[in-house]
Amino acid sequence: MRSRYSGRLVLAAAAACALAVTATGCGGSEAKVASATQGSSSAGATNEGEPDSEVARYAESQRKVVACLRKEGVDVPDPDARGEIDTTSLGNWKQDAATRQAMEKCQPLGLPVPDSIREALEPTQSPEDAKKNRRYATCMQENGAPDFPDVDEKGNFSDGAWNRTAAAQRAESLCYKEVFGVDLSARPPAAG
Repeated sequence: MRSRYSGRLVLAAAAACALAVTATGCGGSEAKVASATQGSSSAGATNEGEPDSEVARYAESQRKVVACLRKEGVDVPDPDARGEIDTTSLGNWKQDAATRQAMEKCQPLGLPVPDSIREALEPTQSPEDAKKNRRYATCMQENGAPDFPDVDEKGNFSDGAWNRTAAAQRAESLCYKEVFGVDLSARPPAAG
């Protein structure tokens, strides 16, 4: 089975993706919403390879996701020009069964979070935290998870999938305790 590493960057990116994909998108019945072109000309918005165009396409897809969610009865705020949305006022909105069902239906309308947005969401690691993250990645790779993602130059975990074999899971417990001082075997089982 393949799984995403649950490091801070991946969590931030996943949260951003989930929030953006499930809660971002169309601002109601308007056909167009301002795109995140950051002051570029309209020609910039049509060039396929330009980051601004990628963000504009992403924002448009997110508007479609939000329109779908609203059609399914989920009240979500309008996204910003980059396709992001502030869901802090929604509380535990994703725990409702009807909301989860609507999210499953509407998520395919969204595009992946563009690198420019994902990178803006990357946490700034202190030198100490970056060093710990590097130690953790090395420990994982040396103790049963050879395909565990490396840490980037900023000290953040790359968003890579890795094989969660039994050996990799043992390495996870060992390395998490060794590097971060947290015994994963002591945590309660995940709610299903």
